[in-house]
Amino acid sequence: TGVENGEPGVAKITAAINKLLEGWIRERPADWHWLHRRWPD
Repeated sequence: TGVENGEPGVAKITAAINKLLEGWIRERPADWHWLHRRWPD
């Protein structure tokens, strides 16, 4: 698969997923909403 076993592989896959998700959100931000509080009171 081209991904290392253990923490380095997990970090690489997590970064790739986050980059993909960020791209989708930036393309259509109105389609996304936060499920948690973004800023503390």
